[in-house]
Amino acid sequence: MEPVFIAGRRCGFFSELFSVLTGIEYARRHNLMPVPHWCGQCLYWDRKACNGWEQFFQPTYTGIDFESVPEQEARFWGWRGPNGNINPLNRQRVRSLYCDNITLQPEVDEHVQRCMNSVNLENTLGVHLRFTDKLPQHRSDIEAYVTHIDQSIEHYSHMFVASDSQAALDHLKSRYGNRVQSLDVQRSEDGLGMTEGIHYCKHLDRPKLGLEALTDALVLSKCDMMIRTASNLGAFSVCLNPNMDNIDVCDFHGERWVNPKC
Repeated sequence: MEPVFIAGRRCGFFSELFSVLTGIEYARRHNLMPVPHWCGQCLYWDRKACNGWEQFFQPTYTGIDFESVPEQEARFWGWRGPNGNINPLNRQRVRSLYCDNITLQPEVDEHVQRCMNSVNLENTLGVHLRFTDKLPQHRSDIEAYVTHIDQSIEHYSHMFVASDSQAALDHLKSRYGNRVQSLDVQRSEDGLGMTEGIHYCKHLDRPKLGLEALTDALVLSKCDMMIRTASNLGAFSVCLNPNMDNIDVCDFHGERWVNPKC
């Protein structure tokens, strides 16, 4: 079967992953073998492996010698590819593409399960706050999150918070106390706004950032409801749990997603 290469780009982890899902759908329609190829500009490639995809996920391909793939090889860039676009609002379809085609590496799966076991996900409100590189029109003040949390928290016993901002996490801990749970991950210490995303920071372990983002998203997908921002991480989480009620604080999509038609 002829391969179609899905190139890594200089973008966030879930922009990369949505591109792969788009490429998988494109490959299915055209009877091609999808080959995610995370190297070059990909932020999460550790430079030690021929293909950074395999740091996180098992291959979707066979018989590929990545050392012989020429730089000029045409690759599918995904996301807005011809006849293969995946709209993250189509949650059930994205979930099916992920579950049917993508498998975590065993060590990644073990890490995710350990993290899930470290938090209480029974009757839990998930919250995703992204601040470091969100454009102003896609980023809400911390108090906007608090408003929605205050309106919802009485229905939940626990809260799981994923954020790139230590200040945001500290703010929620000071307000909601021991209800707040989070994972031990790398975060920005520079307050609630930066001009550069945390995944662009060269002094941080970016392959580890990718693992942490993936783990946060998978834990969020197990929550009963989510309050989130306009981010592909949150979009991925609600795609994995298509029936999850969730609120986009930025109102980026102009609606509350309550089991939408797909």
